[in-house]
Amino acid sequence: AAPGDSSVQAATAAASDAADAIAGARATQVEGKAGGLGWKPVTSSDMAFQAFWNQMDTMSTSPSIQTELALLQAESARQRTIQEEVLAQTSGIQLSVLDFVEHGGQPPSVEALTAWLEIRDIDTALWGTGEAKTVQEFFHELWAGESEPLGSATQRVISVVKVRILDISDEGTWQLYETKQTLCRDGRTRPRNRPLAEKLRPNEEVEACCVRGVREELGSLVGNNSVVKIREGSLAQWDETRVSRSFPGLETLYKLYQVDVEVEGLTFKVTGENFDTEEDPQLSTGKVHRWQWVPCGGVDWDPVSAN
Repeated sequence: AAPGDSSVQAATAAASDAADAIAGARATQVEGKAGGLGWKPVTSSDMAFQAFWNQMDTMSTSPSIQTELALLQAESARQRTIQEEVLAQTSGIQLSVLDFVEHGGQPPSVEALTAWLEIRDIDTALWGTGEAKTVQEFFHELWAGESEPLGSATQRVISVVKVRILDISDEGTWQLYETKQTLCRDGRTRPRNRPLAEKLRPNEEVEACCVRGVREELGSLVGNNSVVKIREGSLAQWDETRVSRSFPGLETLYKLYQVDVEVEGLTFKVTGENFDTEEDPQLSTGKVHRWQWVPCGGVDWDPVSAN
């Protein structure tokens, strides 16, 4: 029965009782009038109200409409759960995948991440070409903690530490920036034209991320134990939102930090104006970086050209 059916039936019964009461009242009136003294007229309204409240007293001991509705909603939720389980078993998809695609979180697989993107109208046809990274690389970024878990909204959130490496001498101040990057997996080259930048990992301090970035990208030149000196008072922080170059079509919120540093053994005099470094495959992905020293203030930095 639908919610409220019992209440409708009860109201109908009350109306029927009221009608019977009215008929009885009229019979009583006739008998009383015939009897003479002591007769009091009983109106149909009196009897109708009495019959109605008698029926209400009876209804108060039965389940209310709200209770019936709550029971129906609970049963509906139970049936929906059963249907989802059947769907998951039939299609071979786990409920965790369906939940991720709808609500976000950590993707259980590359396929689930692809579905999350497609259902939000993100075209991945160009991912993995030119400067763009692949869906698999986005998957690894999420599980490495370099990107915050996804939500229901279509947005990627990362924290990036920008490291301005300086060489300060009597001849002037130089700053180092990366001109391009070669990806070892397929030989593609990506233009960079920005200072060293590293994604911040969960619970990692900005200073620690800065040192890690220097040693990963420049370690083949300066060594993994090089001293990285952060200039006091240089830390800056701001947020920017724009579409990612690495993942076209995907809006990204960048939580940006920037520090100025000097690295022991890394100077214009030692390296010359241009030089290359190669990442240690055991520490990162083995990319090759092309660097160039420029006079301090001679570069118009792109705030979030890093990834």
